Amino acid sequence: MNGNTNFLAITANISASMAKKETGRLTKLAFVDRPVKPPRNVIRQQIRHGTSSSSLPHKAPQPRRDVPGEEPSHRIIPDREPSSPVKRQRTAKVVAPMMQKTLKMMKRVNKRR
Repeated sequence: MNGNTNFLAITANISASMAKKETGRLTKLAFVDRPVKPPRNVIRQQIRHGTSSSSLPHKAPQPRRDVPGEEPSHRIIPDREPSSPVKRQRTAKVVAPMMQKTLKMMKRVNKRR
């Protein structure tokens, strides 16, 4: 009888703990209170080209109220000056020695056909 009582006590304990739990799963949101971090490869490219954004948290834009008699700003298109083209030096890709040997061999095989 002692084993049956113990079993009933454990069953009641488990039922009570299951009743306390929330029925649905909770979804945790990432980057709610801090800025979003881009992937590592994107960070490297941004550092290389100097295009990384500020690390300050982004502030939500304030809704702008239209003032009567004023033309909305989204209709005004400012004149853009053509920006000077940025010249980048192309770096020659270094081909590995074994790859050079393989490519050379493939060229010879293709010439024979």
